[in-house]
Amino acid sequence: SKSKDNIYYVNHTKEQAYDYLFSAAVKEYNNKQKRKDRRIDDYLKKLIEAEEKQKKLIEQKRAEGCSYKELAKFKKAKQSSYELIVSLGNMKQNPEFCPDGERADDIVAILNEYIYNFQERNPNAYLYRSTIHLDEQGVIHAHMDVIFYSDSYKTGMSRRVSLNRALEDMGFKSDKEKDGTGKFNLAV
Repeated sequence: SKSKDNIYYVNHTKEQAYDYLFSAAVKEYNNKQKRKDRRIDDYLKKLIEAEEKQKKLIEQKRAEGCSYKELAKFKKAKQSSYELIVSLGNMKQNPEFCPDGERADDIVAILNEYIYNFQERNPNAYLYRSTIHLDEQGVIHAHMDVIFYSDSYKTGMSRRVSLNRALEDMGFKSDKEKDGTGKFNLAV
């Protein structure tokens, strides 16, 4: 009953977003292919099938007793999109940030600006759906559905889904050597 209070911004389907982002790259790629079995009919479907196949393999390996560290080597499929949830504070420490709170308008204004400027700040992250939720208990928050992509590929499709490459293209760099704790600092 409170859904009418939500603020809706971009509201495309994932299929529409993929068509907008990747149709030219898929067409260009398919035109270069001599073998029909290498052509891509539906890039989104291809990614989702790879995600499902990976999910089943990981469930199987987990049932076989693989450790979390061992499971990491089976996580190779690209995720087709990500949902980001953005909020300020929490319900217990910041009740003024809740929909009925005294600072609700301030939080909505901050999230509004964050959403409006998201694409400019993140050119390799395509925001295809976003909403500020005012219909739930807790602090006011925004849901943002994003596709991370990169145009920096030399072979295969020129534009592809890739969180790591998108972040690197936007200036976030991964370390090539381990830090003092024995870990890599990754762009993600």
